[in-house]
Amino acid sequence: MSRAADLALSVAQSVAQSVALSVALSVGLSVAALAGCEHAPGGSGVLDPAAALGPRPTLGAATPFAPATPRELAGPNGLRIWLLERHELPLVAATLAGPVGSAADPAGAAGLAHVTASMLTEGAGARSALAFSDAVNDLGARVHTSVTSDASFASLEVLAPRFAAAFALFSDLVARPRFEPREFSRVHALWRNELSQRGDDAGLVAELVTHAAFFGPSTPYGHPPLGLRADAARVDLSAVKAFYAEAWRPDAATLVVVGDVTPEELQAIVRRGLATWQAPATTRRAPLAPSAARVGTRPRLVLIDRPQAPQSVVMIAHAGVRANEPAAVLVPLVNTVLGGSFTSRLNQSLREQHGWTYGATSSFEETRGRGLLIIDAEVFLEATAEAIAEVQHELATMARDGLQASELAKARAQDRASLVERAERGAPAAERLAELAALGLTADFDARASAQRQTIDAVALREAAASVERDTALVVVVGPLAKVSAQLATLGLGAPELWDVEGRPLTKKVLGAKP
Repeated sequence: MSRAADLALSVAQSVAQSVALSVALSVGLSVAALAGCEHAPGGSGVLDPAAALGPRPTLGAATPFAPATPRELAGPNGLRIWLLERHELPLVAATLAGPVGSAADPAGAAGLAHVTASMLTEGAGARSALAFSDAVNDLGARVHTSVTSDASFASLEVLAPRFAAAFALFSDLVARPRFEPREFSRVHALWRNELSQRGDDAGLVAELVTHAAFFGPSTPYGHPPLGLRADAARVDLSAVKAFYAEAWRPDAATLVVVGDVTPEELQAIVRRGLATWQAPATTRRAPLAPSAARVGTRPRLVLIDRPQAPQSVVMIAHAGVRANEPAAVLVPLVNTVLGGSFTSRLNQSLREQHGWTYGATSSFEETRGRGLLIIDAEVFLEATAEAIAEVQHELATMARDGLQASELAKARAQDRASLVERAERGAPAAERLAELAALGLTADFDARASAQRQTIDAVALREAAASVERDTALVVVVGPLAKVSAQLATLGLGAPELWDVEGRPLTKKVLGAKP
């Protein structure tokens, strides 16, 4: 036999032996498992997985958790600095917050705060837009800006050894934006395209119209931070520069830094980057007063007609709480039970029990003025009215009966888990602390709020639960008028008003609706 044949035979024998061994082991294990099952209760001969694993472990009480409170440092020119040192990983995240957002948009210029923030990354200091982007990418950093109703933000995330170089770029963005006409033309065109496409998204339309109908289109919280199409055409570069000077100023801002940097290092880096960032001579704008966000006259039912829509988007809203109210600490527990989790009452009813939607959610807006509690669901057309009626029933039940003990325990567990998840990563922790600063809340707000939520009982939550009263709700439906108007007439909400996708009421009434 040739050497090649000997080698082939040897390989074949090895494979056969391995297969035989595997089969033997498999048979042996199976026999042993079956033998062990002979003594299983009932003598079924079937292995009980629970018995094989042993008794279920008993979980102890959850360890109390409170996120760390940052150290407050003095910055240049009135800038406030919050530092949360974390030296376990070589990462640094920073977020600068100013307490002026889209609620401060001038009349007829909705979206000015948004486009101003967008322009900050389009060239700063000595760098053009492209050069600035390349410099950020070369450092492996992440930089972005954003706007809410109450605040404007700029954020940075980078490896600790590159933080000083990255913060120099970040300082240019914040303190020395270029505002070049060519870049503004491009950003403005992209912004207007985004506004034009928004009408195709039923969810965005429902959110826009809900705020416009509840607060009134011309009020601070009545228009979306992104802006409105009609107003965008009137926003020019001079308006952007003027808004920047008013909203982005060191004496009104807070810089939050989380990560691998010491106080001495941070203060030196901030001084190098922002020492020349001076507050303008104009009077510092006061943050939006809570009374400025008034709940205006609103219809009980609003409809946005989408003739070809395959389903209805339903949004139900009523007045929430201000971020600095005592009740704001408690409403997260109420929201978790109502619609803030997969096992919430709304989702279990509308999705699991009735099968009308793939998901129903609720949320409380965290705002300086009085925001909204919003319930949102996309439902089958034929179940539009039934879904609204079911939401109203759940609201009434929550307001009347409050939370059950089992629901409160689950809400507490989820609240604690969410707090841990948000605090364990640098960027989310920095962004959350920046939100607190912009809302005028203290750095230890989440720690104190968590301690209160973890110890409160269901009886003490009754007042917060009672605030979700159905009779104050506004109902907004985005769907085909011809297919849902007859259903909606059975709800007893009065004649629906037709609104367009930009949050403007139309004069046409829905035919067949009962007053």
